[in-house]
Amino acid sequence: MIKLGVTLRDSINNLKEKFFQHKEVKGIQRNPDVLTARFRKAIGYIYGGQGVPNATAQIAVTEAKREAEALIEQVNTLFDTPWKTYRAKAETVRYSLFKDF
Repeated sequence: MIKLGVTLRDSINNLKEKFFQHKEVKGIQRNPDVLTARFRKAIGYIYGGQGVPNATAQIAVTEAKREAEALIEQVNTLFDTPWKTYRAKAETVRYSLFKDF
């Protein structure tokens, strides 16, 4: 159970790092590959122009949307298989915090 839990935790952490900048980073560092950066980029293009969003803004929005959809699919896949397997096994474990004397 512990190995399965560690593997699941690592998978969740890997997905989290695709959504957000890692919290332990010191100083100003921006990872352009995380989803929040892609949304910030798209929003910057939208608010930076006047009138209807230009082609660059539309491309940035399309890329952010595509990345979000891909990450959502990865999250759904994680919950469909590894999480269900882990939960099913965890629910069968009989563990007591107390020892019989």
